[in-house]
Amino acid sequence: VLAEQCVETLELVDCAQVTQDQFCDAIKVLLPMGLRAILLQHCGRCFGSQAVKAIEEIESEEMQLFALSLGGAYLLSDDDISRFISATSRTLTSIDLTACPLIGPKFCSAIGEQFSSSIGGGISNNCLLELSLEDVPLKKEALLSLGAASDALRNLKSLKLKAIEAVDDEVVAIILNSIDEGSLEGIDLSSNTQ
Repeated sequence: VLAEQCVETLELVDCAQVTQDQFCDAIKVLLPMGLRAILLQHCGRCFGSQAVKAIEEIESEEMQLFALSLGGAYLLSDDDISRFISATSRTLTSIDLTACPLIGPKFCSAIGEQFSSSIGGGISNNCLLELSLEDVPLKKEALLSLGAASDALRNLKSLKLKAIEAVDDEVVAIILNSIDEGSLEGIDLSSNTQ
């Protein structure tokens, strides 16, 4: 009922009862019809490999998705989120992941590769504006690569790295140095003891 055609934002506060099959059926209809934002909390089983595969099958010309916000996606693997970023980076400008326990270095590599200003020798228009990560088990090496591997974060306006054990002064310095001067408008580094 909530996923009618021509819905631009799919925002569900509690997806605990939504199966991956139900979500995939909805996404196959909504994405080609102009869905621009997926905002799912307590998404648990509804967003995993099967959902990413359904999104990958959508023609890139039909993709208008600019925002992804997932909370509690415990089935979403590092490979899955990496494939998702590859499939949507042409239009995606905002990524928000909270309590997604399987996210790792491939996620950081995908951001570095897909949002770089030069992909495959050409100039890319892919532009990441918001990156919000909370309670995601990224290691220090992955976070350092996020800031040092490319200029993928150059246009970032909002950065949140909250409750991530590996965030320390070095990580913050490298990431901030990778953002163009004057671009960043908001930063949240709360709940990081280091």
